[in-house]
Amino acid sequence: MITFVSGVDTDAGKSIATGWLARRLLSEGRRVVTQKFVQTGNVGTSEDIARHRAIMGCGPLPEDVEGLTAPEIFPYPCSPHLAARLVGRTVDVQRIVSAAKTLSERYDEVLVEGAGGWMAPLTEDLPTIDFVRAQGWPVIFVTGGVLGSISHTLLAFEAMKSRGMTVSRILYNRYPGRADAIIDEESCAYLRRVAARLFPMALWEEVPILEERLLKAQVPMTLPTPKESSSDAAPPPARPVRKTFAANLLLEGSTVLVVGGGRVGLRKTRALLEAGAHVRLVCPEALPEFDALPVERRARCFVPDDLNGCRAAVACTDDRHVNRAVLEAARAARVPCCCADGHWAEGDFIVPATLRTEDLLVAVSTNGRSCRTAKEVKDALIRRLARCSPGQLFVHGIDRAFPLPPREELAERLSFLSGLYGWAFLTTCNRTELLAWASPELIASGLLPHALHLPQGAYTFSGEEAMRHLTMVLAGMRARMVGEFHIVGQVRDAIDAARAAGWAHGPLQTAYAEALRRSQAVRAAVAPLIPNVEVEELALEGASGRVVVAGTGALGRAAVAKAHALGLPVTVLFHRHPLEGEDCRPLGEWREAVRGADRLIACLTVSEPFFDAEALELPAYDLGAPRNIRGDKGVRDLDDLRGDYLRRTGCLETLHAAAERAYQEVCHA
Repeated sequence: MITFVSGVDTDAGKSIATGWLARRLLSEGRRVVTQKFVQTGNVGTSEDIARHRAIMGCGPLPEDVEGLTAPEIFPYPCSPHLAARLVGRTVDVQRIVSAAKTLSERYDEVLVEGAGGWMAPLTEDLPTIDFVRAQGWPVIFVTGGVLGSISHTLLAFEAMKSRGMTVSRILYNRYPGRADAIIDEESCAYLRRVAARLFPMALWEEVPILEERLLKAQVPMTLPTPKESSSDAAPPPARPVRKTFAANLLLEGSTVLVVGGGRVGLRKTRALLEAGAHVRLVCPEALPEFDALPVERRARCFVPDDLNGCRAAVACTDDRHVNRAVLEAARAARVPCCCADGHWAEGDFIVPATLRTEDLLVAVSTNGRSCRTAKEVKDALIRRLARCSPGQLFVHGIDRAFPLPPREELAERLSFLSGLYGWAFLTTCNRTELLAWASPELIASGLLPHALHLPQGAYTFSGEEAMRHLTMVLAGMRARMVGEFHIVGQVRDAIDAARAAGWAHGPLQTAYAEALRRSQAVRAAVAPLIPNVEVEELALEGASGRVVVAGTGALGRAAVAKAHALGLPVTVLFHRHPLEGEDCRPLGEWREAVRGADRLIACLTVSEPFFDAEALELPAYDLGAPRNIRGDKGVRDLDDLRGDYLRRTGCLETLHAAAERAYQEVCHA
């Protein structure tokens, strides 16, 4: 799937946001690559692609060498059309499209970063926005809180809305020290409300302030430009290949040093713990996921004495010099060392792509030729083993939140069941599930559902039906609002929590990875079909009397305007700023204001719910994010309104049919 990343201007932080999103998608198990469709101000290589790779935590990719990730590079730092004219040519639009298409055939996700803002001209008469619209690519829009960003963002929103473009994500990017704190917070809240109204299907996310070393990262990208790819050009340096001898290290009870607290270090640490090793982690800072792992933590920089008593060492920081120092110190101490960067060929061992089940450990290596090939072979084996395992995926749950006993108590109940190989608990605002990998005999016994004691309306799936259900959940097809994204992170967190507790073993993790892979194909098929709809119009359907609107922000003003357009009288509840020319009352007088009204439409920006459903005696529509009304009695929220709209218009049937087709295709691929 190809998605275009644009922003308010040339300094919106698109490169940082693109790299951050790619890194996060990689952590979710997706195959992701980034592209800079036009790079100006560079010669030979793209500095934006280099920054992507630094934030993603990887070096140059084969596609970087091929020129696919930066198909058009110009030396002068200006708009694409002028940069091309200065070297006597025009931007090759077809080359950009062809490169992106090739990347999409190799990867699940292609994030194409733009150059400048939406109206930056690619050619004399082709602005970037019209180029993207012609390709039909969905959009990720990057904005921020610097002075003037509200106006620029709203203009961009209007341009995308008028062209009927699909916006999948809006990323609010925070630069350290760039924006005034008061302006930043208000811009974030204001733009989020406008985005919810104009693009209700778009996921709003805030890009965290990244470490300074990533913001200023300069990754060497010694790659050939397209012109250098002729027979006269020197070939790119070949990746080293080393002959290896396959062996399994017996590390149970032994201490292994891991230097580096990033994603690679986390992966190595988890694998070592599964092998029974004691891990000594050395790094000044580490990901929060390490907090739940039983490791010996030394929160400082590496020193050679850290190797004392260690049977092996793994150097996996993002600093090549540190990794080199660890390798040399380990060699002096006669401790075998693995380097997870360009120094790997000088180390003593490598860690191949592995998959582990209860009774099986499989390793895949290409002797250094291609890490990606090894991973693809491993993923294919995972899918095959999921079908060959003696167990089956099992799901028991209900489509709403339900209070469960403490997880430790549930785990104690489940631990006595013979034939249960792994489990996880998923609890969200509209879903409560037990995900398990169990023997057919245990599933047939009916004992598993008794652990949760769910009420009437609970469902149970096993085998392929359970895989289909989990796939559709991850694709957002089992939500009240079709296509919602939050469930992906919620399921991932549930699996990670179960793995940290020792409940989710190989087969269940394998099933989850397969369901996630299938869900990506389903989501890609469904996303372009989800219509945009203004929620304030839905909240006013059927109104025949006075409407009370709580809130005077962008969404509240839009609801007032729609009500007037329908000829309805309006009372406005305000917190600080009344609306001129309207019947306005302070928010504290809401009880008097709602008497005799047809309905209440809540559009407040509050950290906690202001109204209580039990105290309201009229239909209420909660359009706030977060919720404005506590409780559900007589209240309809954003998901209710959008879901009802999809069902009423027949869109829901179309979406489910498209999802089912995509699911069948990915199953038989």
